[in-house]
Amino acid sequence: MKNVFTIFMIALCILTIILGKIHWNYKINAVAGNETEQPKTEEPRKQKAKTDKLDALTKHLPDSLKEKIKTAKSEKTPVKILALGSDATAEGNGTWTSILQKKLDKAYGKNVFEVVVENYGDELSINVVQKEIYKSALEHNPDVVLLEPFLINDNGKVAMENTLESIDIIINEFQKKNENVTIMLQPPHPLHKAVFYPNQVKALQEYADEHHYVYLHHWDNWPDYNSDEFLDYVNDDAMPNMKGHQVWADYLGKYFTGENLKE
Repeated sequence: MKNVFTIFMIALCILTIILGKIHWNYKINAVAGNETEQPKTEEPRKQKAKTDKLDALTKHLPDSLKEKIKTAKSEKTPVKILALGSDATAEGNGTWTSILQKKLDKAYGKNVFEVVVENYGDELSINVVQKEIYKSALEHNPDVVLLEPFLINDNGKVAMENTLESIDIIINEFQKKNENVTIMLQPPHPLHKAVFYPNQVKALQEYADEHHYVYLHHWDNWPDYNSDEFLDYVNDDAMPNMKGHQVWADYLGKYFTGENLKE
C-alpha cells in the first residue's frame, strides 16, 4: 500500500511540475506576444493621425488636388502653384504670394508646395492673348493655375465679354498642356469706391461657377471698399500695401490649410 501511495505522490509531483511549466510558458509567450504586437497597433494609429491632419488641411480643396498633395508628401515632388496675373500678383518679400508660400510651408512642411509667379504688369487681357505673352507661363507646367485675370487693367478699356474670352483662351492652353491642371480664379484687389469694377468681379465669379472652376473671393477678407478704413490697405497708386497683401494672403492661406472661411 505504501508503494502505491509513494508512486501516486511521485506521479502527482511530476504532473504538478509539468502543469507549472506549461503555465509558465503560456505567460512568457503572452508577454512576448504583447511586445511584438505593440508596434503593429501603434503604427496604424500614427498613420491615421497623419491622414486625419492632412484631411483637415485639405478640406476646402478639390479631390484631384488632395491626391497631388499626398503624392507630393510621399515622393518629395512639390505641388506647383502658378500665380498668374497683373501687377497685383506681385512677387518678392511681403507680397501675398510670398506670404502664402510661408503659410503653406508652416502648415504642410517644406517642399510640399512651390509658388511661382508670372505677372504681366499693366497689359490688357486681349494683349496677353493676341501677343501670346502667356506662352512663357505654360513652361512652368503647373499643377495649379491661380489666375488673377487683368480686370483692373481692362477696367474701362475692354468689354467684360472680351475679358472672359481671353480667360477662356488662356485656361484652354493650360488644359491642353496638362489635362489634370487645377484652375482657380480670383479677382485683383478691391478699388476704393469703385462703381463698375465690382460688376466685373461679379461676372468673373459667375463665369467661374458656370465652368466649375474654384473661385477665391478674397474680398471677403478686406474692409468695405467704400469705407475710409479701406484706404489703410492700399498705397497712393491704389495698389495693395503691406496690410493689403497680408489680408489677401490670409484668405488664401485659410483656403489652402482648411481654416474656416467667411460664408
